[in-house]
Amino acid sequence: MRKIVLSAIPLLVANSAIASINLDDAGKVKAYGDIRLRMEVEDKSAASGDQERERTQVRARIGLKFKPNKEWGANVRLATNSDSGVSTNQDLSTDSNDKNTEFGLDRALIQYTPEKASGLAITAGKMSMPHESNSSQFFDSDQHIDGFSAAYIYRDETRGTTKFTFTHGILNEGGFGNDDDLFHGQLSYIAPTIKDVKLNVSISATHLNIDDNKYQASEVLGISGRADYKSARLAFDLYNTDSDEDHLGLVLQGRYAINKELGVRAYYYYIEAFSMPADGRYSQNDFSTLGSFGVTNFKGIRLQVDYKLAKNTDANLRLYSMEQIKSTGAIANDLGFANWDNVTGFTDAISLDEDKVRLQANLTVKF
Repeated sequence: MRKIVLSAIPLLVANSAIASINLDDAGKVKAYGDIRLRMEVEDKSAASGDQERERTQVRARIGLKFKPNKEWGANVRLATNSDSGVSTNQDLSTDSNDKNTEFGLDRALIQYTPEKASGLAITAGKMSMPHESNSSQFFDSDQHIDGFSAAYIYRDETRGTTKFTFTHGILNEGGFGNDDDLFHGQLSYIAPTIKDVKLNVSISATHLNIDDNKYQASEVLGISGRADYKSARLAFDLYNTDSDEDHLGLVLQGRYAINKELGVRAYYYYIEAFSMPADGRYSQNDFSTLGSFGVTNFKGIRLQVDYKLAKNTDANLRLYSMEQIKSTGAIANDLGFANWDNVTGFTDAISLDEDKVRLQANLTVKF
């Protein structure tokens, strides 16, 4: 027996892990949100000397989902530090509260799911990047993409589920000139469950349409895979770009749910300097970064313990440890420059420090 299912929910909901509250009897309008407190200690060493810092951060998000009829829906979300594309965290500092004014638009989208084309969902606006993977290395989960996306999902109960997604993102509106654009396609397949084993694989291709060639990596091929067996998971993300040098990115993951409340995870990262789209500009910043962008040119581990305190209340403890893959001088030489200061293009995501360690504790309450 074949069955077609709708793909609307993954795109319409800003974060599937967030709970929601019905604001009307029909359930057509829902409020959702979360507040996360974070405490972290970071230590890094470089040629200029060792440095250490401690800080506490808060992230607050609140949103509305509404679906007035069967075919149309919308989602809007506000968040702290919305001016930053990569992180919605805000440092707690009583005497430096200027970030309070940056609580603003984080997601705003409209979605169309035509009844006559069951399985199709078309989304436009400011949304999460429609890219399925096992980490946020390719595109940070806090980062939004502005543009439109079309997804079609088909499920056969005996052969598994297939999903195709196409996305056009507007990276930089060029006014009367040319825009900087992203084109992204992904094909995913979920195999039927056999003896508690669940397999999932996806392949993707990404093209950046940038006139001035300011990035080394403008073409990216990716493959992700995941195997779940009862309470355990093994997964990987592998990326390769069109850069002549340092174009390989790999993330390995293993996790295990000890019980309903307690779980553990471990990740291994090997991310060369130009292995991510736009040279890491939009990549995850969970590992220590230089500023308001992602991070590349590192290898390291992430260890995590998750604990469910109560309904919609979670805590976790994370350890990030990373070291530089190549010195900046070696990268400059590979690119044909005399030294790092002469390198042109986007270099803000390339790790300059020899090694860094970050210990982080998070407490999240959702509604």
